[in-house]
Amino acid sequence: MKKILIMVCFVTVFGFSAFSQSKQKLAILPFTGGTDEDGETIAELFSYDNELNNVFSPIPRTSITRAMQKERNFQRASGITDPDTIASIGKELGAQFVVAGNITILGKQKLLIISIIKIDDLQQIAGDIQIYNDIGEIANKLPEMAKNIVQATKTNRTNFDKLAIVPFQLKESTNESDADVLAQVLAIYLVNGGKYAIYPRTSSLEQVQDEYANQRNGETADENIIDIGKGTNPGYVLAGAARKLGTTRNMFNASIISLGTGLQIKGKSVDYTNLDDGIKIMQKLADELSMTEAELSGRNLNDPGIEPAVKPNDAPGLNLDTMFWDDGKKLWSIGLNAGSSFAAPWAIVSVQATISPLRYMFIEGGCDFGFIHGYSQRGDVSYHSFYPFAHAGGLVPLGKYFLWYIGAGGGYMMASYKDKDEDNVLTVRAFDAVSGMYIGKRHHYLNLGYTLRVNIKDTEKINHKAFAGYSYRF
Repeated sequence: MKKILIMVCFVTVFGFSAFSQSKQKLAILPFTGGTDEDGETIAELFSYDNELNNVFSPIPRTSITRAMQKERNFQRASGITDPDTIASIGKELGAQFVVAGNITILGKQKLLIISIIKIDDLQQIAGDIQIYNDIGEIANKLPEMAKNIVQATKTNRTNFDKLAIVPFQLKESTNESDADVLAQVLAIYLVNGGKYAIYPRTSSLEQVQDEYANQRNGETADENIIDIGKGTNPGYVLAGAARKLGTTRNMFNASIISLGTGLQIKGKSVDYTNLDDGIKIMQKLADELSMTEAELSGRNLNDPGIEPAVKPNDAPGLNLDTMFWDDGKKLWSIGLNAGSSFAAPWAIVSVQATISPLRYMFIEGGCDFGFIHGYSQRGDVSYHSFYPFAHAGGLVPLGKYFLWYIGAGGGYMMASYKDKDEDNVLTVRAFDAVSGMYIGKRHHYLNLGYTLRVNIKDTEKINHKAFAGYSYRF
């Protein structure tokens, strides 16, 4: 017995260790553009997020601080940090992914912009934009941003067109910081659009063209290829420019160029009144650059009042799946359970469905169908009942595969049974207290639960229901 216990402990510890080591390392750099304390505080809070920790192993803040001390090109104040610098820090830390964010202003809007860089090939796999009024609000926005990062890692971009984004050309009349912010926003909309793999790591159009030509020729000179990652070079490049025409007209121009032919394959220009329109205009420009003519034909993109596919107050890339269903802290499900009340009815089959209008909460509706009375063994008693119910409560995710729930509600039981050819009808209004656990992954879950049921008219009459079943989680 002692040997068995030792072996179980060993397997448990070894399994937990292996699981921890299988997680990919994530470095969260201090957010730039604000004060040093704000930037470090936001990064620190971000690293505490449960959803991130379930998927990644965040690198300790002390290790990141030491790595940054070696990197002189990390610009805390400007909010704009060169992707090669980000990748250099990530390589120093041994991270597979790096999160880099900046606090900035576009027109009158205060923005928090985030980029997630995959270090092995220097690809930006996702981005996020949040608008805030006060810096203190950012803490409440971090869980949503963390969720977007986790979702982004699940997307296979192997077959996506590889698109490099170079710094935008500027005119003297255009504020350089504003143009950089607009370029970041455009890159985020493009990568979250699901049609391009984004590589924001080069310093000029000419450099991208040289790298592409040299790799095709088999030349891999260090001065021509950024060798922090694998030296992956895209087949397309997006070149953009912030322009002014006269004193009143502002334009944002962008074109996609094929590195294989050197020809422009698509170009678009969008006017804007002021920088407060920047986020909306970048969404419009991203749509025009990534959608086909057939996809665009049903949209009136020239309408100045067009609403972007992602509203400024939302995180880019959200859709109905992430808003309603594909969220670890929401429970949208339908299920079938079987159990017993250990009294009449002895056998219970239930159908139920849950919705989650808000995170960490659920509303449940369903019906219990009961069979077998306590006197059924006599052979002369037939019994059946049904009990429609409604419950509401809260959710607590416990790791990657477990979801605990607790709630309360009530229902109305209608039962009928025949005893010695005598028909009997029973109705009961009851209060329910429910608790249980969903165990599973993705869409398929085992639901184990318990219900305490109290007769409202006669509170001394208490019933119990224990059940198990299958639930499909949307």
